[in-house]
Amino acid sequence: MNVLIINDYARLEGGAERFIQNLLLESDPLPLTFHRVNIEELLSSIGKPTHQNIWNSRLNRLLLYPEMVNALLNHIQLLKPDLIHLNTCALYTRSVLRALRLSGIPVACFIHDYYTLRRLNSLWFTRETLSFTFLTHAPDIFDKLRAMGRNVHLVKVPFHVSRWSGDSHPHSAYQTDLLYVGRIKREKGVFTLIKAIDLIRHTIPDIHLVLLGDGPSLKALQREIVRRGLQSHVHIQGRQTDPELIKYYHNARLLILPSRLETLGYVGLEAQASGLPVIAFRNPGTIRWCQHEINGFLVDPLTAENLAKKVTDIIRDDVILRRISTAAREHIGRGEYNATDQPITDLYKVILAW
Repeated sequence: MNVLIINDYARLEGGAERFIQNLLLESDPLPLTFHRVNIEELLSSIGKPTHQNIWNSRLNRLLLYPEMVNALLNHIQLLKPDLIHLNTCALYTRSVLRALRLSGIPVACFIHDYYTLRRLNSLWFTRETLSFTFLTHAPDIFDKLRAMGRNVHLVKVPFHVSRWSGDSHPHSAYQTDLLYVGRIKREKGVFTLIKAIDLIRHTIPDIHLVLLGDGPSLKALQREIVRRGLQSHVHIQGRQTDPELIKYYHNARLLILPSRLETLGYVGLEAQASGLPVIAFRNPGTIRWCQHEINGFLVDPLTAENLAKKVTDIIRDDVILRRISTAAREHIGRGEYNATDQPITDLYKVILAW
């Protein structure tokens, strides 16, 4: 079976790209051949811009560009896939969807987030995707898609615990107190986290936070750190390779996940598999894998003050951190964050009636 994956935001790695990485690893021993198309490279080949301001980006998602449709159709015809897996589509969305519909190839459209779910209600999105099969790992998104009358399947989250597990370093080797991993953007709660650090330092003067990632709010976040005088407490280290990320997971005391809304939160799974306790804001994604004061900590209401208090209460309590670390590893190993045992690759066969 030949599967073409379209995931046009791979340059800003997030949960959708993590999903694909884990899917490819999970599918390695199976009789599947995966191909990937980079929409940005395709756009460049026909002279279309990929990096624009927010207003042009929104406009280009809504407008239909025949040259974009033809370029993608030609690429599909060259590869001749049995199935197209549309993982996320945020560049020239309408043109991409039109090409997929015209190709006549079965399309499995994966819905990772609530933003894409909302767009499904638009008239043109509905028209272009009527023949698509929808997949999701989030139970609430599954229920909403089914209520919309869509052909939808709930699938298991592809995740390889063994990539992240291993012996943690002893507490004496810890190099940082707090760790944030993810995109640097307001929706991810990074500014709330910085405000929390500003509050924590009055109780713990040597508190230290490392942020790993990049994103559109990076410069604004750097200015906020300077404005609050937190340069000695907060260090932004950029994106890291997985081997380096594992070292950070094993050398921090706590991972902070301050997003107000998630459908899963892959970094939480990675941290728990590494034995790193997590403090997360309570939302539909985090409650799937974080049980408060059992294998992690949930903060609610979602404020910097509550986050600061929770960090202050437990950051120096090695007994609690060791207990949570052990429970987190055991919980992740059981895969209880999944709402189903249905592998996505089995559904490929269902879609193709193999």
